[in-house]
Amino acid sequence: MSSPSEQSPRFSPFSLNIVFVVLIITGAAIMPLLSLQLNPTRFLPSLTISYTWPDAAARVIEQQVTSVLEGVISTLPGVSRLSSTTNNESGEITVEFDRNTDLRTKRFEVASLIRDAHSRLPDRVSYPVIQMNMPSNTSGSVILSYQVTGNEAPSYIFSIAEELLKPAIASVDGVYSVDIYGATPRAWELIYDQKVLSSTGVTPGRIRDAIRAYLSVREAGGGVDNLLSSGLQRTYLTMVGHRPDTVRWEDIPVTAGNGRVLMLSDLVTVKLRDERPRSYYRINGLNTITMVISAGRNVNNIRVAEEVKDVVEKMKSRIPPGHDVILSLDNTGFIREEISRNLFRAALSVILLLVFALLVSRDLRYMLILFISMVATIFIAFIFYWLFRLEIHLYSMAGIAVSFGMIISNMIVMTDHIKYHHNRKVGISLMAATLTTVGALVVIFFLDESSRVTLTDFAAVVIINLMVSLAVALFFIPSLAQSIGFAAKSAAVNFQGKRFAAKSDAANSRGNRFAGKRAAANIRRKRFAVRLTRFYERAIRSFIRYRKVYLTAAVLLFGLPLFWLPDSLPVEKIRTTATPEPELTRWQELYNKTLGNTKYVTDIKPIVNKLTGGTLRLFSDRVKSSNYYYFRGSDDVERTQLSVSIGLSEEGLTLEDMNEVCLGLENMIAAYSEVDRFTTSVSSPSSASLTVTFKPEHDRTIFPFILKMRIEDYMMGIGSYHVQVYGVGKAFSNQVYSDYLRGSYSIVLKGYNFDILSGYAEDLKERLIASAKGRIKEVYVLGGEDRWSVKKQYRNIVTADRESVTLAGSDMHSLYEHTRSLSRNIQDGGQVFMGGFLAPMTLRSAYAETYEMWDIYNEPMITGSQGIVKLKDLLRMTREISDNSISREDQQYIITVTYDFIGNYELARIIRDRNIEETAALLPLGYSVRSSSYTYSWFTQKNNYPLLLLVIAIIYLVCAILLESLRQPFIVLGLIPFSFIGVFITFSLFKIQADEGVFAAMILLCGLAVNSALYILDDYNRLKRSGRRLPAVKMYLKAFNGKIIPVILTILSTIVGLLPFLLTGRDERFWFALAAGAIGGLLFSMVGLLVFQPMMLRREQLLFPGTESPPGHTDSSGPEGFSGNPGSTEPQNPDKPKKTVHHG
Repeated sequence: MSSPSEQSPRFSPFSLNIVFVVLIITGAAIMPLLSLQLNPTRFLPSLTISYTWPDAAARVIEQQVTSVLEGVISTLPGVSRLSSTTNNESGEITVEFDRNTDLRTKRFEVASLIRDAHSRLPDRVSYPVIQMNMPSNTSGSVILSYQVTGNEAPSYIFSIAEELLKPAIASVDGVYSVDIYGATPRAWELIYDQKVLSSTGVTPGRIRDAIRAYLSVREAGGGVDNLLSSGLQRTYLTMVGHRPDTVRWEDIPVTAGNGRVLMLSDLVTVKLRDERPRSYYRINGLNTITMVISAGRNVNNIRVAEEVKDVVEKMKSRIPPGHDVILSLDNTGFIREEISRNLFRAALSVILLLVFALLVSRDLRYMLILFISMVATIFIAFIFYWLFRLEIHLYSMAGIAVSFGMIISNMIVMTDHIKYHHNRKVGISLMAATLTTVGALVVIFFLDESSRVTLTDFAAVVIINLMVSLAVALFFIPSLAQSIGFAAKSAAVNFQGKRFAAKSDAANSRGNRFAGKRAAANIRRKRFAVRLTRFYERAIRSFIRYRKVYLTAAVLLFGLPLFWLPDSLPVEKIRTTATPEPELTRWQELYNKTLGNTKYVTDIKPIVNKLTGGTLRLFSDRVKSSNYYYFRGSDDVERTQLSVSIGLSEEGLTLEDMNEVCLGLENMIAAYSEVDRFTTSVSSPSSASLTVTFKPEHDRTIFPFILKMRIEDYMMGIGSYHVQVYGVGKAFSNQVYSDYLRGSYSIVLKGYNFDILSGYAEDLKERLIASAKGRIKEVYVLGGEDRWSVKKQYRNIVTADRESVTLAGSDMHSLYEHTRSLSRNIQDGGQVFMGGFLAPMTLRSAYAETYEMWDIYNEPMITGSQGIVKLKDLLRMTREISDNSISREDQQYIITVTYDFIGNYELARIIRDRNIEETAALLPLGYSVRSSSYTYSWFTQKNNYPLLLLVIAIIYLVCAILLESLRQPFIVLGLIPFSFIGVFITFSLFKIQADEGVFAAMILLCGLAVNSALYILDDYNRLKRSGRRLPAVKMYLKAFNGKIIPVILTILSTIVGLLPFLLTGRDERFWFALAAGAIGGLLFSMVGLLVFQPMMLRREQLLFPGTESPPGHTDSSGPEGFSGNPGSTEPQNPDKPKKTVHHG
């Protein structure tokens, strides 16, 4: 009966090659269809509810609007998180749902709840606007931005963009939206004279109400029965304040007094004009409109961007003279750069791997098989990317680069096995190694929603690449090897003799004068391998003999977490002078007398921690000192760029004032022909920026320095603003104080009552200043969490003397209306249809832009008794720094107390923790206080640790099935702690910032570190089952020698695939930590492979085997069990195929 190798293969190599060639061509054809994005477009579905209340303070809006809406929305089932932020005049609520929620249904339910609650909201609150945030209702990403410039008014430029450019761009396939910004709509502006209103007793609110009443249409309700000749007929009444055909502003009556009716024309001046802008943006001093183009999801952003650019170029000829369309932003450039970067990484990895494989194998066919297999894996993977609708963005492209070193591992192992063993019996171990890595990556899908959304495509890409590489290794590589004669050649070489194969090659290579030298080199190489094997055998016996010593050293090197033990018990109970001493249990008393003893804690514990903490303690210290902030180094700027940042130095100036300053600066810069472009952005009354670029011929000359000095001189002459000029030479700033509230230390308080929580925050503020004894100068109370830098806001607090107001014959409402009319307040009157034109209406004072504090204090006010009194007799005004923001999360208010501390960190920590304990002891049930720091939060979240246990459980299950043992998988899992030691050493030694990339590296190492052990143990078990009577130590050495070269190749290939992420530098958040951790762990896992794995095999089998060879038995495998071919692990038996490879 013929052996299996002699039977006809189920699939011929030619058939398999054709199938894979077709798949490769299909993948290449699908590649342009893949969705290219800059960032992931998948995110959690949520609703944003926004509303406004003109002139209302944040506290008022929070009490009367935000709390009401949150109360009704919280009753909605399926809400995972509810948060809100309330500011002066506006508020916003964010409702987050689970990933699979039908957001349209939830939007309908929320709209119904808001409709029912709207009647309970104040009259001036706008109707809440609901915006859906979901993948199917959002663009994939912003890809392009254009600036449309011209000398005309922004409204005219807007019409050009709206009517000419937008329809043409929107017609491009793949464009999701075209948004236009920068133009203000036309509005009715009603300007009143406060002195006239004061003399007539009319308030601005009275004018607004009169207009609304005049334009209102109301149903009277019910009906009136009329007796007609045909019988009774019911008529329904509708009351209107005006006749539709004769609507005019001057016909609106406001009030009656002194025998006459005061009309609107007697009190205000009406103008239809462009609404006052809230910001300015200009290029070269010209008014500018911005067009933002967004691409849809699952489209190729690069293709869409190119088509949009072509359309815009064609439309430029139709734009009126004097206007221009300038491309200001091209986000697809980042995608191109990332693709180029990943192509460079891939090419570098391929070159290094192929060169290394060629040096090791010295066989061009070996290298050719690896190259073709890698290309096949990538192109076939494109098919599955498209089928599963994966997006190619920064995370997924990084996943491709990370997996590149992994996918070649399978190919190296299979190619090496075919070369030396001429079969595919390594397939099971390949499958197990791949499944362990896949199992580790599957844990990413069990992370919390926010983390899983960003890493889903990354994990999916790596998993697909690994599974495709497994299929390529099992089917394509054997057929490819047989087709090019690689397997046959290797079999012939191996058959000619094991120990003296080189001599046979030299004898058969007639005419080759270098054959003898090659034979001698081969002999020297094999002698070196034999000596190395004998040395390693003696080392293994030493490892076994002194196993306890080595295990103890390994445990101490990893570290015992004794440093996590508390100084005393109970740690959950806060003891202060205000609370009685708690009653301790026996265990707590014993702990406090021993490990909690003062002598032990102060003198002995630090030494014990250093001796037993190992690398885990060093890594834990590194995690504590890591922060969230990564400062990316900017790329090399191709052109010189001079930047000017202008800020407000004195309170009270307006947006128009800031714009006038910028216009003067623009006029000065425009006079220089050396300037190519200058861009101005006035975003608020307190902030503006200006960027200058120069013509190429002046880019590297002295002129940018000259212009910088002239800008400094110009701005120094304007006393109300401070300026920063940078980008050329040494940065300049004339600011002598900070505009921001910054604190190095923060304490966060949470509770359900804002007033109570604010009281505890103020109390904490006072105790911090008192306990620091001069080391804390200022303490700021801010709304929200993790607000490390908040711009200062100055607010004038007006306090009325109620007794004086009453004696003057007035009331608080009249005083409020009169004071508000003197401020720079623009009242919103809603949309008004008048004269055939629908536009928003605003009501403002003619002196709103000129009134100052002196005017408000000395402005006379007519009281109800027709008396006249000045406001300074009724009001007292103070000025203070405040934070006009109120934040809530899941209906809990959040307040942050932040401050700077003068002194060392340890003293600051003691004072902070002491005040936190005292505050916690005072807080009622439902309130909490904690410190807020920059430390990395993944390692403080307990829900992440079970995920590592899940990874280990999956790996154990896979290994148990492959090895057919319940004991050997523990040996394999023992390599995971060794790889973690490498992570700890790497981060501690090189002082690398620890972020979430560390956790990802540990997950990857759980799968990668065990692969090497699987290959060796699988061969070791196969040798034991083969029936050869060899000592177990020699069997292990044969398995080790047969797989050590491919194991080293696989580890190096993975490292090479990760090296490009190190080349980007430490500022590359996540990826640098991932690459550094994985590389350090893989390198140190070799220590576990060389020492731990043979040490943990059964001692009696290795040192005192019961299957020793009988006397006189000669092992043909070479000295000390080392095969003449260093790659040979298989005994010579009839089952080994001769010249063909069985497929199927």
